[in-house]
Amino acid sequence: MDINSLGLHPELVQRLGELGVVEIRNGCVRADEISKLHKIIRLRRSLGVNLPGACIIVDLLDRIEELEQEIERLRRRR
Repeated sequence: MDINSLGLHPELVQRLGELGVVEIRNGCVRADEISKLHKIIRLRRSLGVNLPGACIIVDLLDRIEELEQEIERLRRRR
């Protein structure tokens, strides 16, 4: 999706790209990364978390979700 059509300031999206949070190619962000962007914005607005802190929180939440899925997959194998 084009970074100008996300409803977020394009400079913010560029900054997140520089931080490695999202991958920007040809001025676009992959659709599966858009929810990550909105989570970061919610953390900043709702809790006042700074940008690097919000990025770390979202990364940790993603890792937790992956681990929970792995645990569930392993439970099904029994």
